[in-house]
Formats: sequence, C-alpha cells, structure tokens
Amino acid sequence: MDQDSKILTVKFPIANPNSFDGQDLVLRSCDVVGVGGVRRAQLQVLILKNRVTLLNQFGYLPESLRPFYELELLKTLSWIRPAQTQIATLDFLAEQKDLFPRIFPQTTLLLGDMAFRQRDLYLQQVDVGSWLLQEHWRYFVGFLRKQFPQQKKILQVAHWEWVYSWLEVQALSESTSESEFLRPSSTLQTLILDIEAAEILNFKPGLYALWFDETQGQIKEFCLSAEHAVLLDLLQEDRKYRSNQIVEMARLQAGSNINIRPEEWEKAFLTLKSQGIIKGGSE
Repeated sequence: MDQDSKILTVKFPIANPNSFDGQDLVLRSCDVVGVGGVRRAQLQVLILKNRVTLLNQFGYLPESLRPFYELELLKTLSWIRPAQTQIATLDFLAEQKDLFPRIFPQTTLLLGDMAFRQRDLYLQQVDVGSWLLQEHWRYFVGFLRKQFPQQKKILQVAHWEWVYSWLEVQALSESTSESEFLRPSSTLQTLILDIEAAEILNFKPGLYALWFDETQGQIKEFCLSAEHAVLLDLLQEDRKYRSNQIVEMARLQAGSNINIRPEEWEKAFLTLKSQGIIKGGSE
C-alpha cells in the first residue's frame, strides 16, 4: 500500500479489505480488471466502504491484448463504479520484481541467494500475456522445474503458492447446465505435499484439494483420503454420474485396493459434496 497524503494506492494481494474504511483509495487496472475469486470479494468490500479512483494502465500491453483488455475494463467499470478514472503509466518490470516475494514468500526463502536471479531470468524469458500482474507468473513453476528438476521441496512449495495466487483472481463460474450430473468445482486444483514441503507450509503431508469457496469468499484446502481421490478421479473422465451412481462405481474401480465398508464410501462422497469440492448431482 502506497500513501500520498490521505490518498492510498492499494497494491494487491491484501490480507484484510476491512482495514480500509472511509478513505480515498486508488485501485490499479493491473490488479482489478476482470478478476473474480477472493480478489473480487475483497473489492466489493473496498468499494462499499471507500471512495475509489481507478488508474487505467495499459501501456505495457502488446497490441494483441488491447481489445480484450478494453472489453474487460468496461465490464469491471460497470460494477466497481469508480468516482473517477485516470490514465496512468506502469513500470511493469519494477512492479513484477516487487510482487514476486509476495506471491512466493516461502519459495523465495527456499531459493535463498538464487531467488532474485531466478526471478529476473523468468522475467527476461516470458512475454506479457495478461494485464493482471499476478497472471504473469503462471509459468513460473514449470520454469523452476527445468532449473531444479530434482528439488521436489522447492517445486511443491512453489506450486502450492502459485495455486493460491491463481485462485485469488480467477473469474471462473460454476456451470448450471446438466445439474443432475456431478462435476468437480470449476476452481478445483489438486497437488501433493511431501513431508519437507508440508512442514514448511504448516500442513500435514498428503494429497490436497484447493478451491475457491464462493459461499464464503475464501480459498479452501482439504487433505484427500484414498477414497476421496478415487471419487474425484471418476469425475475427470468423460463419463457422467448422478449421486446414486458414483459411490458404487468408485467401489468397483477401487476393488480390493481400498478395503472399507460401503457406508464409508458414502461418507467420503457426502464430505466432498458438503465441502463444495463436488457440485451438482440430483437423484
């Protein structure tokens, strides 16, 4: 957050939008245009409690992106409704260098003296592909995988931090078509944490589901059991299931590899449904 007299420029990500109340705020298009997820929920709080100016920053965008940016800008202006809009410049590289340790705090610590060298190499190699600053880091985990293919701890921590960053801004909506069939949450991501990475992130080791819970405006994480994983795996295929079909199919697919009672399969399914990891599925 930058402060100039009583005017505050908000730089995302932020922890608590309620810390801004009755103030003159400056929002930047590179942080807010076209966003969904946590970011949009936070913006709804900010615009309700504060007077907002929007900086329209587009000089760093390639010509091919400009029409898409302008379309999303108009959509965003329709709900943010700033008191005024100003055209402004943006030092893209400087902003990305500042943003990097805020998106990847633990990864930065793990890389140590190499962190900012890897940051700068990535920025040199990857062209601008989005107006959102955070979106520029979508290939960073793959970049690290090429640089450090044996460093599983670094790669898992970076993946976890990137998924959180991605979920924060994604404007993905849940499908309402074919509601009688089950489907995973549109924002669902799964990833593995081994012991070393889990300790760094203060979680237990395991396979995790991460998703945006639109009812609470939060990113959620849930450690999956073997039966949870089988149920979700079925929904990655082309076949469609209703609620009264998937449990039996999961039992058949698991066979003797997962030896639990039938009611435990039902319980696992209901847990995924109640968490919002699985959507749809009327009887």
